[in-house]
Amino acid sequence: MNSQPGWYPDPQNPAIVRYWDGQQWTAATQPNALAQPSQFHPGVPPKKPMNFGVKLLIIGVTILGVGIFISALTSNDGARSTATRVPSTTRAPAAVIDKAESETQTPTPTKQEQVATGFDTEVRDGKFGFIVTKVESGLTRIGTESSWFSETAEGQFVVVYVDVTNTSNKPQYYASSNQVLIDDQGREFTNNFSAEFGLDGDDKGAGDINPGITRSTRVVFDIPVGAVPTAIEVHDSMFSNGARIEFN
Repeated sequence: MNSQPGWYPDPQNPAIVRYWDGQQWTAATQPNALAQPSQFHPGVPPKKPMNFGVKLLIIGVTILGVGIFISALTSNDGARSTATRVPSTTRAPAAVIDKAESETQTPTPTKQEQVATGFDTEVRDGKFGFIVTKVESGLTRIGTESSWFSETAEGQFVVVYVDVTNTSNKPQYYASSNQVLIDDQGREFTNNFSAEFGLDGDDKGAGDINPGITRSTRVVFDIPVGAVPTAIEVHDSMFSNGARIEFN
């Protein structure tokens, strides 16, 4: 503390005053009746009076809030007093209502899947055109045994040769993992992406295809021994409707 030396009320006993030497309390005390009229309390900062502008702002905000509240109540009362119920005097015939309900409940027909039969026939799905040029089946291994990417079939490998053309005006992502093989029992098979690494040549199972470009690629499937592949369902993406190419 840097307060001026003097007699001040004792912080522990207000009945007496104690002498403050400017640095600390001393042992000198006197009855409170002889104390100087100062109300200084060392260690307790004096309160500053609230600024007049702050007081005026608080009063103004309070008045504004009360006014808005009263206005809202008045508006609600007016709306309730003017609102009236208009009784229904007419009703549509039952036949008209049934027809309207049947029209609203009729589901929107989905776009039918394109189907092509045989090789070298294009079908389109989304931004891609697909042509199957060849199918190999009954393979037990993809790649040579010494190859790092050699893969042995759990059943038999089927390799479908597909030409994919981007028919849009922007690059489009193609993925062999979106294609589905169908056998003679109607079972569906996803591709074996790891086996495609063992294919000889420069096949790209996934990647962007630029507008107007045709990419010749191969899709590998692992299906049971004895199963006969009959069709492939080609897809622009995993969310597309798909198109079907029959092999026979």
